[in-house]
Amino acid sequence: MKRHLIASVVVGIFALSVGEAQAATITIDSFDDGTQTLSATTRNSTVFDAVTGSASEILGGERDIQLTIVENRFGSNLNAEVDALPPSSEPGILAISNDTGVSSKTLITWDGEDENGLNIDLTAGGINKFFRFDVLSVDLGAVLTLSVMDNNGTATLTKNLSPTFESISVIFKFNAFDNATAIDFSNVNSISLEITGEEKLDFSADSLVATVPEPLTILGSGLALVFGGLLKREYDKKQTISQHKG
Repeated sequence: MKRHLIASVVVGIFALSVGEAQAATITIDSFDDGTQTLSATTRNSTVFDAVTGSASEILGGERDIQLTIVENRFGSNLNAEVDALPPSSEPGILAISNDTGVSSKTLITWDGEDENGLNIDLTAGGINKFFRFDVLSVDLGAVLTLSVMDNNGTATLTKNLSPTFESISVIFKFNAFDNATAIDFSNVNSISLEITGEEKLDFSADSLVATVPEPLTILGSGLALVFGGLLKREYDKKQTISQHKG
């Protein structure tokens, strides 16, 4: 009987957690819409481009990219590219490529069309707890700085990336941002991501979302509560029987 009960609870918690994760996830950018290509050559030069797209793929319906060359020792070209029209069998990606002797800073901003603001609840009613940035590869060191702005100010969180050619998920927890307690994540006006790379960096990423803990994490927490309750009831039952015998 207990085994059937536990199995039912496990299935129920897992189904609930998966459904909750799918319902709460908010796409900041899938990079599947809005083709952009930026190129610059001169040190300290900055180029800017904005593109509109589906609000389900680009939060607020517009993506702004600003590309700045930090160092250019040989006058080489630098490209920051958002590829939104890949082969049909593959998703869109964000791709940044630094030529030899070149280091760059790429700033991507989501603040609604014509900077009208997002006014969005990133927590989805208190469910979402962090951003997840899915990186496909980074051949040299890179620094990611994610910023969130509301009506009161800005909160930021920086992550350092080591080289990897395997897909990784970079997690930015809401409560880990500096100034996090002063920012209302349920009423965000704009989000920006700055990517700073070393010379000759090649970097690619798939998507940025606001989401909940992974279903297995929720499952683990749920099971801990369930088994804790079952063990307590079993203990109380034994204590009662022991008292009656005494």
